[in-house]
Amino acid sequence: KSNSSNSGCSMKDVMTCVVQLKSYNVPIDTNMMNVVFNVSTEAKLVHVCRAYNNAMPCFKQRLATCANEKQRIRLEEVNRLLLFICAPFSLQRQKTLLKVGKCIGEVLNHPVEPNCSSTKHRFWHKLRLCR
Repeated sequence: KSNSSNSGCSMKDVMTCVVQLKSYNVPIDTNMMNVVFNVSTEAKLVHVCRAYNNAMPCFKQRLATCANEKQRIRLEEVNRLLLFICAPFSLQRQKTLLKVGKCIGEVLNHPVEPNCSSTKHRFWHKLRLCR
């Protein structure tokens, strides 16, 4: 195992966890927002939530021994996102995600222009239409 605090965990260190996720046949992306914003049905959302919630203990265990600061922060971000979207008390957020998530995901995939006021940005109007 890789124990260097700078290099962090390698893909080899977490491969067991990745294989576990793949067995659920869910999208896998280092950016969880891409996964979340591409969920289009309640059934898919439940499936993705279950898969990631079941795999999180594996990632936590593996990363506990070798993760660098950036990897620990990323793991915590994923954990918070899962809690925000997948927790039983987040039904209203789930409904909102299913309603506008794909639209928001499309807008967020456009490149950000430096020094651009959000209200004057050409994608600002499109993001407002996602409501």
